[in-house]
Amino acid sequence: MEINAFSAILPNMEQIPHPNAFFQTVKEQYPQHLKEGFFLPARSPALYIQRIKTNTNTYTGFIASVSLKAYLSGEIKGHEETLARKSRIQAKLLEERQAIIKPVLVTYPNVSTIDTLVQTQWQAKAPIQEIYFEEDETQYQLWEVTDVEILQAFEALFEQYVPSVYIADGHHRILSASSPGLGLEYVACAFYPYSEVMIRDFNRLVTSPQLANDRMLKMLESVGTVQPLISGRKPKQKHELTFFFQQQWYSLKWKGLSDLMKDASLPLLDTQLLDQYILRDLLGIVDVRIANNITYIDGLESIAAIEDQTRNGMNNIAFCLYPVDREEMATWADAGKTLPPKSTWFEPRMKNGIVVQGIQLRKGS
Repeated sequence: MEINAFSAILPNMEQIPHPNAFFQTVKEQYPQHLKEGFFLPARSPALYIQRIKTNTNTYTGFIASVSLKAYLSGEIKGHEETLARKSRIQAKLLEERQAIIKPVLVTYPNVSTIDTLVQTQWQAKAPIQEIYFEEDETQYQLWEVTDVEILQAFEALFEQYVPSVYIADGHHRILSASSPGLGLEYVACAFYPYSEVMIRDFNRLVTSPQLANDRMLKMLESVGTVQPLISGRKPKQKHELTFFFQQQWYSLKWKGLSDLMKDASLPLLDTQLLDQYILRDLLGIVDVRIANNITYIDGLESIAAIEDQTRNGMNNIAFCLYPVDREEMATWADAGKTLPPKSTWFEPRMKNGIVVQGIQLRKGS
């Protein structure tokens, strides 16, 4: 895959005393912020090493631009279903901002020579930018790479060893950027190898009148082996669900799993099983994409928080799922298939406005 240096627009941190408040406004107010000097003019073309430190992990990757032809030809592979409506909204925002305010997050299998090259760059000198967010205890660090030989090394190694990458976050952003009417040729992507991304669980809170029925546990026992738990927990292994219902936690392990796996052409996902055998067959939720009685709970939420949300309603049940792994995601994407909705919660979560790609749209777009 071909990658390129690009001219980034960075926030002017001397003018931003309160990062938490400021960066929350970038999504809506970027053009005004740019006019008022909260962002610096575009820099000379470079590649950027980025480290994101949370209170539990540190993620290291780099930011470069990629031809949108790579996306259209399938070198940049998605695993989520995209919606035309959301894509149109994103395209309109691109026109209004004249900028892409957050790179598309992509991941790829580790390549030791690329890993080493990235490491030597951030270890060699101090970052050009450090931003700390007190609210979520997250620090962003950025190093600029402008040395021609180093840039050529990145480009050559990526072209040799990385034929394709997988979108972790930004499916609708890259789809809208590729719209022929806009005339864009390149998009900024944040490249984080497999070892530097985490896929957390993505859980569900479901509300249904059927949950008031005392037969719900019996219904669940028709699709899996149900056992009460002494205390709340998330699943310990693939193909186990845990759920919180009527003030009690349970474990569910699917019945007939070996036959289901034998018949599956792709890795069998717990989101598939939940959607089909519980949400559709037992609760009558035919299409989870448009259901208004499902709330999605990211994997950062604690067991206590899940319990609190479930207790807010009489007819609620919370399902916790084991995380999808990177190989499963890649296998589905390689096959040109989309995962069931809300199957993955990727980290790192990138904030708007940390690294901005200014764009010039085709006149009359």
